[in-house]
Amino acid sequence: MHLDHIQITVVQVDNYGPWTETLGPDRESRLQVLQARLYAFLQENFSSKGGIVFFNRFDEMVAVTNGITVSEHKDIASKVERRFPVTVSMGIGSGADALEAAQKASAAVQSLGSAQSPLRRSSVSAFSTSEEGRVEIAHLDIKNVTRLTDKEPVYVTSNLIITLQRELIEKFQAVRGLVFYLGGDNFMGVSAGLPREFYRGLYGYLVPIVGGVRISVANATRARRAAELATQGLDRLRKNGGEINMTSDNFVIQYK
Repeated sequence: MHLDHIQITVVQVDNYGPWTETLGPDRESRLQVLQARLYAFLQENFSSKGGIVFFNRFDEMVAVTNGITVSEHKDIASKVERRFPVTVSMGIGSGADALEAAQKASAAVQSLGSAQSPLRRSSVSAFSTSEEGRVEIAHLDIKNVTRLTDKEPVYVTSNLIITLQRELIEKFQAVRGLVFYLGGDNFMGVSAGLPREFYRGLYGYLVPIVGGVRISVANATRARRAAELATQGLDRLRKNGGEINMTSDNFVIQYK
C-alpha cells in the first residue's frame, strides 16, 4: 500500500571534474577530505529539517526530503557556496513511489545544465514537490558480516557487501523503491510503502546467502523520523529476538 507521495532530491557538485584538474596531480587526499566534509555538512543541514542524505557517489548525493521546501533547498545551496570552494545544484522530484521521485529529481537537476558546466552554480530546480505524504524506511542489518570481518581478509567482506548492494538494488527497484549502503553491515531501503510480503520475501532470500538478517520497517511524515523509528525497531530485534519489525508512529507489528 502506497503512503501517498515521496520527495527525493538529487544533489550534484557543480563543475567538479574540471575543477579538480586545476588542483594539480597531488590532489586526491584533499578531495577526499572535501567530499567527506561536504557530505557531513549536507547531512547536518537536511537532517535538521527532517530529511536524510545518502552519499551515493560523493560528487552526487541523494536525499529524502519530504516537507522540505524549494526555498529551504536554495538556502542550503547558498550555505554550501559560502563555506566550500565548490557549489552544488539540486533537483527535486516527487512521485507515488521512490523510483518515480528519483527519476523526476534527476530530470530536474539535468535541466539545469551539465554537471561539468562552469555556468551551473548553486541552482535548484523542482520537477514536482510534496509537502505532505509519508516516507517508509527499512533498516537492514546483515548479522554475520562482523564475524567475517574478524576472520577473513578485507576484500572478502568488501566483495560480499558490494554483491549484496547490487542484489538489494535490483530487489528494491523491482518494487519501485531505492536502497543505499550505510556502512558496516547496514543498508537502508526507501519507499512510499511496500507490502509486508516483500520484506518477508526479502528476508527469505537473504538468509541463505548471509546466514542471518534483521529488517525493521517504519513510516512517518519525515524521513529522519522514519529512520529513527526503523532503527528503534532494529534495536528491539537485537534485544528481544525476531527478524522483521514493522513500525509507524502509531502501530507496531513484530514477526519472530
